[in-house]
Amino acid sequence: MAHAQRAIAQQRVKDLTALGTALTPQQQGQLAQFQKILAASPYGTELPKGPPPGYDPRPRGPIPGNPNPQHHEWYPPEGDKPVHPTNDKFTPDALAIPDSEIKATKEQLKANGHSHDRQGPEVTEGQLDDRVKHQVDPMTQTKENGDPRGKDHLSAEHATQFTNDRAMTHALKEIERHPDFTREETAALNHHPYPSPAFAVKLPLKDVFGDKYAEHVRGRSLVDPNDPSAGTKPTELTDGNVKAVYKYDRITRKYYLLTMYPDPK
Repeated sequence: MAHAQRAIAQQRVKDLTALGTALTPQQQGQLAQFQKILAASPYGTELPKGPPPGYDPRPRGPIPGNPNPQHHEWYPPEGDKPVHPTNDKFTPDALAIPDSEIKATKEQLKANGHSHDRQGPEVTEGQLDDRVKHQVDPMTQTKENGDPRGKDHLSAEHATQFTNDRAMTHALKEIERHPDFTREETAALNHHPYPSPAFAVKLPLKDVFGDKYAEHVRGRSLVDPNDPSAGTKPTELTDGNVKAVYKYDRITRKYYLLTMYPDPK
């Protein structure tokens, strides 16, 4: 099924369901039709919710009103969101960042790319597990990719995140004021005959966050990369890096942050 068709059907189901008992016979027919469209989708019928639900890979069997026997229901993931570190775990530079700048950076990251939605502090440990074990994107809470749209979500053996927005803001500032950033961006823009589609910058976690860097990052990794059913374990981030990937926008002719995440060594 076309992803655009599914997105339209999702929104119409949401809008019509909100009318409750006020639905006219015609609207009831429309609702049934859109539900039928979603039932035929391999990505399930549920919309993302807040707090985001997780993925239960067990087929639940036929659901009343849903003719698709392979439908999978969605449940809140196990595990909690990360605990915000106390002030003594931050460097002076990080503590000096105004709350207004942290808020603005968060909005910027949520509007562009996928670093906050996949690697930000709102992601739970259960979602990290679901991502590496079942290829479920935290952005959509389905196996459908959230960014870019139109494909299945594919995850590597590690799913990592930052534990707080101050850490994400601080990491981005450190990346973009580092000489490596300027060098890589300049080289990408001057690539012949066209600018490079993307470039990346990596800095050691310790250089960015100081000795307490472990308080600002965490993750889940597959115990056996060849067998997701073997479960997950905490990601080993000792001596790891912050990795930022920038993508070229052919309209603005500038690079924007596509993603930023803690990267195991």
